[in-house]
Amino acid sequence: MLQENPGRFLGRPNIAVLTWVAAAGEPAATPVWYRYRDGKFLVHTVHPSAKTRAIGRNANVCLCVQDPEPPYRYVTVWGEAKISIGPAAYALEEELAYHYLGRLGGRYYLRNVVPTVKGEHALIEITPARMSSLDGSEGINPLALALMKTLRKVPGLG
Repeated sequence: MLQENPGRFLGRPNIAVLTWVAAAGEPAATPVWYRYRDGKFLVHTVHPSAKTRAIGRNANVCLCVQDPEPPYRYVTVWGEAKISIGPAAYALEEELAYHYLGRLGGRYYLRNVVPTVKGEHALIEITPARMSSLDGSEGINPLALALMKTLRKVPGLG
């Protein structure tokens, strides 16, 4: 299972969904870029924002990382988040831009998109209290899996 060695799966540029408790007590969620490092999840955001204010009130969060391709493996993490403002947050934003967008896309993003965002760079560090995962690829024939991935991209066959 992914829980035994999540590093390889979590090192891929999959989009995660971060969930937190909003002011009125309801759950709120947003897709995020992340890095898994030293057993913790690091997310860049800006402050002030709905998520930084909410996490300041209640540090309990959930993060779900899902593979966008069949067999749709995932890791879900429940834990506490800590927010910090400073140079480490911008350094993470740079790292994430290149990780998710590549060299050229990352450079474009950092030069043209990041300067338009209002607020301070903030780093959300999530310390897992509990993790669960599913890796449905273990029982699937590799040829059948490749065929599923191909067919889902063909209009009318997927």
